Amino acid sequence: MPVTLKVNVQGLSQVERRLANPNAVNTPVRLFLERSRDHLHPRVQRRIRRRTGLGRASVVAEMDPSPMPRWVKVFSRLYYIRFYEFGTKRGQRARRPFRRTLRTSRKVIFGFANQAGREIAQMLRRG
Repeated sequence: MPVTLKVNVQGLSQVERRLANPNAVNTPVRLFLERSRDHLHPRVQRRIRRRTGLGRASVVAEMDPSPMPRWVKVFSRLYYIRFYEFGTKRGQRARRPFRRTLRTSRKVIFGFANQAGREIAQMLRRG
């Protein structure tokens, strides 16, 4: 099971139904998800301790490829990163690079979401 940070956008179907042009929501949502991805990805990489560089290099960011994106995720492809995130039962302390990054970045991501929400609200007012 890989360690993953995932940002989901929910409730877009109700907004799309209210808009005359549902594709107008794509831009603010895409910008929100791209900003979130670009904010989280390097911060998770920096929190992983560097020995050989494999851990940092394994951290990948992906975004929903559909025209109306609904998620972005930052994860590691190495199996042992989960031990680094959660610790082991033999006493290795959990470093939590993913959860700690998400906790410290929460305000920034909410700011990105509020900005996207304001842009969508303006579109709804315009029609």
